[in-house]
Amino acid sequence: MIPDKATLVVLLVASAIAGGAGWTANGWRYETKLSNLKSDYATAEAKAAKDHAEALAKANAHGDRLLIEKTAMENTHNETLREKNNEIARLTTGRRCLDARVVGVLNRDGAAPNGRPASQAAGVPVRTDGSAAAGADDGQEAVRKDDADEEQFATDADVAGWINRCRTRYDICRGDRDRIRRFYDASDIGGRAGE
Repeated sequence: MIPDKATLVVLLVASAIAGGAGWTANGWRYETKLSNLKSDYATAEAKAAKDHAEALAKANAHGDRLLIEKTAMENTHNETLREKNNEIARLTTGRRCLDARVVGVLNRDGAAPNGRPASQAAGVPVRTDGSAAAGADDGQEAVRKDDADEEQFATDADVAGWINRCRTRYDICRGDRDRIRRFYDASDIGGRAGE
């Protein structure tokens, strides 16, 4: 039996309505899935941003603590430097220790031609008033002149003062290096090494 035209039209219309309804229902289902994916992604992004902000705040706080530690340690080293300089001034006699040639070699920087002393900006000069151990840099002569023979030299006080300043600067630098290492140590900043 062959269906008549009216039945055929009704079947075609019903099929079209069913197909459209199925299409619409499927679209709603995929829209829901897409909406859930967008929501999950936004939540993950917000959590990642929050985690990064917390890690940055923690690193900044840690850096601030290390900076305070650095300032306190430098103050301690500088006070020790002053105390040692006072002892050096008390214990040294001002006797000649290094002649002009040796002082010239020590004052020469790597860029200066051989035999020429570096500018005063390249190092701390020996003071002519005998207070080189105090660490002052007033831009005076880099070596002393003996009144008797006008030969230039450095005294035991000068050498001891230079050694004392070198040791203090080394200790400060070593402390800075240690604080930098601790700043980047994964255990100190929440296990973020390698990120």
